[in-house]
Amino acid sequence: MRLHFYLVCSLALVAVLASGCRSAAHPPTPVSGSAASASAATPELFATLDELWLVEPYRTHDMAAYDTLVAEEFVIVHSNGGMLNKAQKRADILAAPLTPRDSSFRIATSSARVYGALAVSRGTLAELRSNVHYTHSYLRRDGRWQVVSSQLTRVPR
Repeated sequence: MRLHFYLVCSLALVAVLASGCRSAAHPPTPVSGSAASASAATPELFATLDELWLVEPYRTHDMAAYDTLVAEEFVIVHSNGGMLNKAQKRADILAAPLTPRDSSFRIATSSARVYGALAVSRGTLAELRSNVHYTHSYLRRDGRWQVVSSQLTRVPR
């Protein structure tokens, strides 16, 4: 938990420096196009991004959105305490296809806040026997959002 706090704080500092010290009241103008560069940085946008890189690849094994939305320096702290980088998480997804009994795997709740070039998405993934609370940190680069950090906490039902 402390590691994630420090990681999010560090990312916030990087985002402020990268955005030229813009305030949250004056975020960069989004570029239209794909979901990652949609015209408005709304909570719904981040719910969609979370779904595209974290949920859908387990269902379809189509990794195109994952490869685009997940930053090269991405780190995820799993609910079991393990840490994976982008390539390791990609392999983890491809090795664990969802079965029909896993069909309840979905985003149940989601919210997001935007702080200039940094956004924090929080929510709950619903699974068959548990819920997983998540916090994702997104950084806006070259007109599009990329997830740079994720932390998961499993909560039995």
